[in-house]
Amino acid sequence: MLSALLTAGQATRLASMDTVPDETTLLARLHPLMEKYGVRISPSEFYQAVNLHFHAAESRVYDNVHREMWQVLPRQFALLTDDCLPAQMTGLRVLDIGSGTGLSAELFLQTALGSRTTELHLLDTSVEMLRVAMQRGKRWSVPLETHCCSISELPLAEQFDVILSCSVLHHIADLKTFLRKISLHQRAGGLFLHLQDQNADFADDPQYLSRLREYREAHARSERPLIGELTPARIYRRIKWALGKRYDYIAKTNRSLLRAGIIQTKMKAIDLWSVTDIRVSPTVNGISLCGLRSLLPEYDLISRRSYSFFGEGGENLPPKFREAENTLIGQKAPNGHLVTGAWKKRC
Repeated sequence: MLSALLTAGQATRLASMDTVPDETTLLARLHPLMEKYGVRISPSEFYQAVNLHFHAAESRVYDNVHREMWQVLPRQFALLTDDCLPAQMTGLRVLDIGSGTGLSAELFLQTALGSRTTELHLLDTSVEMLRVAMQRGKRWSVPLETHCCSISELPLAEQFDVILSCSVLHHIADLKTFLRKISLHQRAGGLFLHLQDQNADFADDPQYLSRLREYREAHARSERPLIGELTPARIYRRIKWALGKRYDYIAKTNRSLLRAGIIQTKMKAIDLWSVTDIRVSPTVNGISLCGLRSLLPEYDLISRRSYSFFGEGGENLPPKFREAENTLIGQKAPNGHLVTGAWKKRC
């Protein structure tokens, strides 16, 4: 049980985390940015436009930008889906929301639960992302259908046994409506799986912060450059270093937004990310599973896992820290930088 893994302080803090910042609160924080860049549309329209233009530009380099996900997520997909196998679900109709380039769908299909999939649907608001995913999907052995729309625009007749959302929840401003729509499209007894979101419940956990300090100090003493948490800025610097100026998706996003008249001057990268990653800030810190309970009243949380215990994972970790990461994952420790969850809809 999760309670057996928590300190008294952790348990007390989690017990008090029963709310999630709503859309109105999050969008109100965009007003200074909108004024700064001469935006004349509503905060909601601005949020939607930035996401659309940003992900269109990012589609060409997404897999390179997020290559660490290919290293850490296969294990997380396997662990989370194995936790759900007692459900004995077969002949699965699966929906991947915010499917992007198809990375998450491909990793899901490689799991024991994924092998029971007989129909796969990819949903994304970016036609460019779906175009990449369709190319990838040609090598999959299951029928594939794509939907270029939001979950709110998907016909209610579309019902699914498994709904997957990987690296998506922290991008959603109106999380209450988003999760309600998921419930409407979920069959009774079905599974909602989410992965690769910042772990708000433990963002200020003393054990986690101590690990970050240890990791940073170790790198400060080594010949390798200092590495901290895996932030959008660090990811962006990596891809610029790898590709040079051949494809700068931040610059392309700005050009697209300027041409569309959304902004009057170029946005700084950090400001773009504050819009796209709207639930990642000093005051929000990602996704709280404790808070999600109130937004998923028809579901039971059947598995909660965490990873990235030193702020990042995969091959970037030196052997000492990689071994510690693997031990903590094996212990199902709850206080890593990133979190996954598996929810079952009650029959």
